[in-house]
Amino acid sequence: MRAERLKEIIRALMNSRFYFDLDVRERHTLVVHVLRMMEARRAA
Repeated sequence: MRAERLKEIIRALMNSRFYFDLDVRERHTLVVHVLRMMEARRAA
């Protein structure tokens, strides 16, 4: 389940121009942030 959601997030981000303006560390931080938001929403 989580892996599928992660793939969807990555796909959406990669379709975004903004994503390619970020360096690798910023990309990783963004993905982790989105995952945490999703986990928090599901826990609530």
